[in-house]
Amino acid sequence: MDIYKIRSVKKKYRIIHTHELKIARLISQHIVKTPELTVWEILIPIIFILKFAQINQARDTLVQNLLFTKRLALNAAKDMMLGCSRKEVLKQIMDHTASLIVPSNSGLYSKIIRKKQLKEICILIDHYGLLLNADGTDYYAIVKKAYGTHGRFVSFIERLNQAEAETSQAAKETLGNSVNTERAALIESLFKQKRMGAAANIFQSERAYIND
Repeated sequence: MDIYKIRSVKKKYRIIHTHELKIARLISQHIVKTPELTVWEILIPIIFILKFAQINQARDTLVQNLLFTKRLALNAAKDMMLGCSRKEVLKQIMDHTASLIVPSNSGLYSKIIRKKQLKEICILIDHYGLLLNADGTDYYAIVKKAYGTHGRFVSFIERLNQAEAETSQAAKETLGNSVNTERAALIESLFKQKRMGAAANIFQSERAYIND
C-alpha cells in the first residue's frame, strides 16, 4: 500500500480521535463536577488531593465509557482503509463485545445492550470511513469535505443520536432502577448540543447564505 496513504489515514485517525476525546472530556467535566472546597480541605491539603484524585478517576472512567463504541468503530474504519474487509473488522468487534457479556443479574453488559451498540457501531464505521477518505488538515475541514452540506451531516447526527438513545433504553431495561436516568438523559442532551453546535460552525457560511 502507498506509504503516503497510510500516513494520511493515520494522521486523520489522530485528528478524529482527538476530537472525540475532547468532546467526551467536556461532557465528563459537566457530569462529574468539582465541589467547592471546604475549610478542612483548605487546612488539610491531603483531603483535597484525595478527593481531587477520586473526581479525576470518575471522569476518566466516564470518558472511557463514552468512547467505547467510538473507539471500536474508528479502529475498524482505519483498518478497512488499510486493507481489512468490513466482514473482518465486524467479526473482531462482535467477538470482543461478545466476550464482555455476563448474566444480566451479575453485570452491566447484556445481549440487548450489545445488539443496540452494534447498530451504533455500524453507523459510526460508515461515518469514520467517510472522514478518513476526505481531505482536510483539521476536524472541521475533514467533516465539511466528507459531508458537503449541513443537511447531510445533521442527518447522520440524528441517526447516531437515535441509535445512542436506543442503547441507553436497553441499558435501562437491563439495569432497572440502578440506572441514573437523569444523568443518562443529560449525557444524551450534551452530545446532541455538542454535535449540533459543531454542525452549525462547520457549515456556518452555508447557513448564513440560506438565511440571507
